[in-house]
Amino acid sequence: MLLTLQNYCLTVVYKPGPEMYISDMLSRATTPPQETDTHYRREMVCSMQQEQYDTTAIQQADYLNVTSQCLAQIRKYTEEDSCLQTLKAVVLGGWPEHKEDCPITIREYWGIRDEIYAQDDVLFRSQRVIIPKTVRPEMLRRIHYNHVGGEACYRQARDTLFWPNMQGEIKDFVQQCSVCNEYAHEQQKETMMSHPLPTRPWQLVSMDLFSYARQNFWEIDLLPDLSAGRCKAQFARYGIPDRVISDCGGQFDCREFKAFAMDWGFEHVMSSPRHPKSNGKAESAVKIVKGLCRKADRADEDPWKAFLHWRNTPTEGMRCSPAQRVISQRLRTLLPVVDQLLLPHVVTGVTDKLRVKHRAAKLIYDRSARDLPELSVGQHVRMKPLPSDRTGRWKRGVCMQQVGL
Repeated sequence: MLLTLQNYCLTVVYKPGPEMYISDMLSRATTPPQETDTHYRREMVCSMQQEQYDTTAIQQADYLNVTSQCLAQIRKYTEEDSCLQTLKAVVLGGWPEHKEDCPITIREYWGIRDEIYAQDDVLFRSQRVIIPKTVRPEMLRRIHYNHVGGEACYRQARDTLFWPNMQGEIKDFVQQCSVCNEYAHEQQKETMMSHPLPTRPWQLVSMDLFSYARQNFWEIDLLPDLSAGRCKAQFARYGIPDRVISDCGGQFDCREFKAFAMDWGFEHVMSSPRHPKSNGKAESAVKIVKGLCRKADRADEDPWKAFLHWRNTPTEGMRCSPAQRVISQRLRTLLPVVDQLLLPHVVTGVTDKLRVKHRAAKLIYDRSARDLPELSVGQHVRMKPLPSDRTGRWKRGVCMQQVGL
């Protein structure tokens, strides 16, 4: 029925039941169908004309969150792409019964033929735009704007864009990126001790400071100074967390921050000195942000766009992005996306997925780790020299008291 109706330019108008006289009459005066062919049955379609009506045709392309120039570019190159024009003709005319009867150039679309449709000279696979071959290099550049790995780029693009072998092309594009190759980092390697998992967004907050290009950032916010009051804007925006984790820097281990924690009613926990892994979430965030900044500078691109794309990229194993977990909706980026995908949607099951993910990570991590014997009060130990100590000598010390686990 749908394939038959594609030959017509239909206009859908809502009418209350009491006003639909003709259609009601026709529904009561139907004729029994007559089969003229044993293999095919042609359906009868009646067209009705009304002199005065007010209607709007619904087109998926009209609801793409993309600039008119980009949409015009996609439409233009779709018309110039011989493969997509063949696909469009087959979609409008009907797919053959057997794959062997399908044109060779579009056989790769055979497995998804029921999901493909054309609207306003643009082809879609469900809610994903089918990108013509000429526009794919530009889409690859936009997908890789934040210069993350191939899998992360594919997770970002798979909900909005489509073309055959898109995942493979994204992987090849990332591997050939000169900026990423210049900043490729090595894998860095006692058993893992994790913080309790939060049960809701913003319940547990990790903080850390870093500088890049002589600028200071905090939660990827530019800081004119390092006062505790700079946290208030974040807490006023997202709410007061139950617990705040930080290192033992002077900005956190001070009277002002202690008064701030007491006044705003949250627990402040400081990580062990010179043990950044205990605040690993913040340390990891610093590493990611610095990488995005360096790559954006190297590519002469806007780092804030990179931050936007990263926040909108689904996390591996979660099928939802950081933005979806915090504010329950996708963010609009430079990639074309339909309005329906931008509507608020509460993500469920995050804590369970995090628990499974942490359990698996601990199992793998602990394979090459071992617990050291616990220290006792009064025991003599050796301390690793500070970074400023160029001698590299470990200094003697004595355990005075147990202050944490």
